[in-house]
Amino acid sequence: EPIDPEFGTAEIFLLAAVAVGSFFHWNSFEVLTVGLPLHDVCVLYPDINGKDFDEFVDDIAENGLCDPIETYNGEVIDGKNRQRACEIAGIAPDYVEWSPSEPCKNEQEEISALVAHVTSKNEKRRHMSATERAMTAAKAMALAGGGLKSTAKKFGVSDRLVGHAQKVLRDS
Repeated sequence: EPIDPEFGTAEIFLLAAVAVGSFFHWNSFEVLTVGLPLHDVCVLYPDINGKDFDEFVDDIAENGLCDPIETYNGEVIDGKNRQRACEIAGIAPDYVEWSPSEPCKNEQEEISALVAHVTSKNEKRRHMSATERAMTAAKAMALAGGGLKSTAKKFGVSDRLVGHAQKVLRDS
């Protein structure tokens, strides 16, 4: 069956690796997942895919990784797309451990600090639609709590749209 022309190089590579892995032995797929595990905050922002991701992989292959991948307690909190691109480009990624500016008293404070940090690093530099920002806001609220109006304002969307996004997450 022909490959969908909307697939980029990275997606074709992954499909081929899965096909080979399932033909020989599923463990051969582990070659693609040699990076560090992802922290729950990584679900806040969507993956880069298609042509944009292919160009990202090509850039990293040509120029190396410009910004290190941030971790917290050995899990990636910012840089899941960089990690994936490095794996495909065959570049060893650089990691840097993040620590909150203030000590956290409990797990909820820790999650809130992580969400605030990842949001600060990603919200303004990503080109996301209002719907994507609302979904990100709803995911942030599910992880770290917070009020609907203040979270919606922080992500630049209406509280009504975030409410719809919360319903979508609950129903999925």
